[in-house]
Amino acid sequence: GPDTASCGCVFVPLARLGRGLGGRLMKAAVSAIAGKGLRLNATPEGLALYKQSGFRAGGLTHQNQGIARMPQAPVGDVMLVNRSFAGQIIALDQRAPGLDRRAILDTLMQVSEIAIVRDAHGALVGFALCRVFGMGRASGPLIAPDATTAIALITFFLHRYAGQFLRIDTPASHQLSPWLAAHGLAEVAPATAMQLGAGETGQIFALASQALG
Repeated sequence: GPDTASCGCVFVPLARLGRGLGGRLMKAAVSAIAGKGLRLNATPEGLALYKQSGFRAGGLTHQNQGIARMPQAPVGDVMLVNRSFAGQIIALDQRAPGLDRRAILDTLMQVSEIAIVRDAHGALVGFALCRVFGMGRASGPLIAPDATTAIALITFFLHRYAGQFLRIDTPASHQLSPWLAAHGLAEVAPATAMQLGAGETGQIFALASQALG
């Protein structure tokens, strides 16, 4: 986006650890974005590196996964749509995290189911994607105006894939991890959300993944 960038999948070979390669990579990344804010999700192994590079911790990102259990609550006003909604989805996504993720979203929408919620006037207010991933499926990103809408979108896919493996990565600030665990998706690998001059991401209720943001 105009003010913010994201970084993911920073790898250094085990044989080259401790030689400053990670620091050099991060210095190059920060220089490449020319003063923009930068976000990433840090594994425990990378936490010290990012702190040394000036990032501040902004809370945890929970990874919940397991065999989905169908909630008792009904699905609600959620509907599946095709890629004709891509423009509206990309516009809504850009307003939420302040990033221009159209290339990532366009790729994800080619391989994902798209669920949306509209307001009383028919305007798009929330969406979630769900795609084949790993041992089953992953849902995200999920953009919503509030927790009620976010839970409605997650409930839709829990109903749709009850009894199957599902993964959802969520910011700890929304406190969805315990609710997900109660529906079969146990927390397995939290990461630390970190920022370097970047703003908040309040409407992001689920990430595409910890690596993609």
